[in-house]
Amino acid sequence: PSHHRVHHGRNRYCIDKNYGGVLIIWDRLFGTFQAEKETEPVVYGLTHPLNTWDPIWAQVSHFKHVLTRVWSIRGFENKFYVLFKGPGWAPGKPRLGYVEDVPDAKYPLPRYDSSLPMWATSYVFIHFALSSTFAAFVGYKLQTLSS
Repeated sequence: PSHHRVHHGRNRYCIDKNYGGVLIIWDRLFGTFQAEKETEPVVYGLTHPLNTWDPIWAQVSHFKHVLTRVWSIRGFENKFYVLFKGPGWAPGKPRLGYVEDVPDAKYPLPRYDSSLPMWATSYVFIHFALSSTFAAFVGYKLQTLSS
């Protein structure tokens, strides 16, 4: 569990660590193993938070980020490298970039505020109640028809 926490952490010491899955030996062989530090609690999440609950945006936001970088960087070779090197790469940096460029994550991290206006909360509650009542009614009718 401790190694898995590091795998999901966004602390600088957790970036690109503990990918071995079930067998941690692969991380030890390839130099990607990192034990959890007792002095620094693991902060979970993305290094650049999405600030949305939209699952579609969660899947495509990285592509937008990469394509924006490709469009803005100069030189065909650099555009190619943006696509095929690590997300932290920039001209003059190593393949994966520098870990110092990762935003510092300190615990506790402020959470994304997802509060809805009262009209939206009421709509969702009423829609859920009506849908549940209708589903129960249909289930009851189907049960009485089969008897």
